[in-house]
Formats: sequence, structure tokens, C-alpha cells
Amino acid sequence: TEASTANFFALVNGVWKTAHPERHGCLPGITRAQWLSWATMQKIELVEEPVNESELTQINSAFVTNATMGIRTVIEISGKKLILPDEDLFLPNNKIFELF
Repeated sequence: TEASTANFFALVNGVWKTAHPERHGCLPGITRAQWLSWATMQKIELVEEPVNESELTQINSAFVTNATMGIRTVIEISGKKLILPDEDLFLPNNKIFELF
């Protein structure tokens, strides 16, 4: 299905990647910003760069963020089953608005 109103995060070669709103035209996103702040505090390795087409086969895990739905896992991309992200990454989903 589509995620046109969500921000996409993908684990590629051990690093979480997500597009940068100002450089790559994605939504700035309240939940995205709060997850990025939380991830930085947790020292989770991430870069604000989009996943390019050649990296699609290298994605091990992925999720999307949206202010209405919170954080949701992506279970499959182009027929490839993904590994569910560590549930610790979803701590903000339940407590994100309490933390910030």
C-alpha cells in the first residue's frame, strides 16, 4: 500500500536512513522530528539521506511515521519480507508525546 502522508525510515547496512525534508522534499512531520530527537538521544546510527533505488534490496527493516498513526512497521518491499525492527525503536510510539 501507499504511505504518501508518512515518513519512511529504512535500515540499510546497519544504518537507519530517512529523507531530509528541506533537501529531499518530504514532509517535516511531527512524529518524524520527535523520533529523530529520541533516536539521537539513544545514539541510534542514522543519516538524513533518501534510500536510493539500488539500496532497495539491501533494506533489512523499515517503518513509517505519521502523526495520526504513530510508528508502523513495513513488513514487505517488492516481495522481500523484512525483519521487524527492534521493539525498542517503538518506545516513542507509546510515549512520544510524554517525552517531548
